[in-house]
Amino acid sequence: MLKKENPQDIYEVGEVLGEGGYACVAIVTRKDDGKKFAMKIVNYNAMDFSAKEMENMHNEIGILQVHKADHICYCLEAYDYKKSAWLILELMEENITSFFDVEIDYSENVCKYILRETLKGIRYLHTRHIVHRDIKSDNILFNAKGDIKLADFGCAVQLTKNSSKRDTLMGTDNWLAPEIIRTLLNSQQTYGVTVDVWSFGIFAIELAHREPPHFQESNQRALYNKILEEDFKGL
Repeated sequence: MLKKENPQDIYEVGEVLGEGGYACVAIVTRKDDGKKFAMKIVNYNAMDFSAKEMENMHNEIGILQVHKADHICYCLEAYDYKKSAWLILELMEENITSFFDVEIDYSENVCKYILRETLKGIRYLHTRHIVHRDIKSDNILFNAKGDIKLADFGCAVQLTKNSSKRDTLMGTDNWLAPEIIRTLLNSQQTYGVTVDVWSFGIFAIELAHREPPHFQESNQRALYNKILEEDFKGL
């Protein structure tokens, strides 16, 4: 549920952590107790903000508000104000991608710990029939206490008994499972929660080598299309 009041009456907006597309993320301080959170502001009034993107936004808000778990970055509350969605999120330190951007040596044990904690988050989602569909280092956050949490549920979807599979192309190219990629060529292709397992495997490679397979390839989507054409020749 989105509240209609002005979130700036409750939170003081501070440093902007990042922005892109229709959204920006900033650190905010709750005025009554000084506690800090992250605030994600999504401008859904942009002229090219599509109905699908609106659906994804509401999916993210719904999943984050309903599911508060140790390995999920929770949403405290959400507002609908000045034709933007304002999500008050748990404040974490950084995403795992930051490991790759600086000259940090991290051990195999560190990799094992990150992968184990990430799997706990994925298991939580899958036991509740939720597919994240965008598992990658950008969307796995950590804090100074060593907590590892899944974030960014814009691509996530809740499966049901009547709709236990999906057939839409969602996610980020280098981490996409083959079942998702095949929806480009086969309208009958569907997939379920196992696509997150593939993306998790790519994340494990990314963590070990500081980038996913084929990351340096140009025109990644064309590369996958070529692979799929070969895959379907014998069908």
